[in-house]
Amino acid sequence: MEEQTETISQKLDRIARQNEEMIANKKQKGWRLPFGKKPSKSQVRKGWTTVQIIRNNGSIDFIKAPIEDGTVNVDGIPRISTIDYKLSHKGTPFIIIPEWSLKPFSPVENYEQTEKEKLTTTGTRLILAKMEKEAIKPKSVGFGSMGWIILVIVGLAVGYYFLKGGKLF
Repeated sequence: MEEQTETISQKLDRIARQNEEMIANKKQKGWRLPFGKKPSKSQVRKGWTTVQIIRNNGSIDFIKAPIEDGTVNVDGIPRISTIDYKLSHKGTPFIIIPEWSLKPFSPVENYEQTEKEKLTTTGTRLILAKMEKEAIKPKSVGFGSMGWIILVIVGLAVGYYFLKGGKLF
């Protein structure tokens, strides 16, 4: 019989360490548009945009389409495409359109709606910043009241010593 050089618990520990190292070293990939769905720079200058279509079943599709007279033609249906509805993704125009609506997602309207419903994070950020500034700071270690009393007594003793001409008592 051959002797095992490594026990099962040692193997498990080694595998767990390797797994933790792989997780720590893993770089998170950025989000990218599918190939061919991002308009080129010349197309952007000519008025093309990337359109994200949210389908009825919850899936999403990306297409690139030209903007003509303030509309984008998606699935044969012209949809509104004005400045209020345009977003930007890495310098290219981007529009989010639900399949069931002629009107795209508007960040301006969404922001106004969240303000009405009081769901914005702006107030939370302000409150957190103010709380951090006004946080109770721990007392610095100093003399305290007893330390000041002892300091005054020592000061009086030194003053008395010098007034008596070097004789303490």
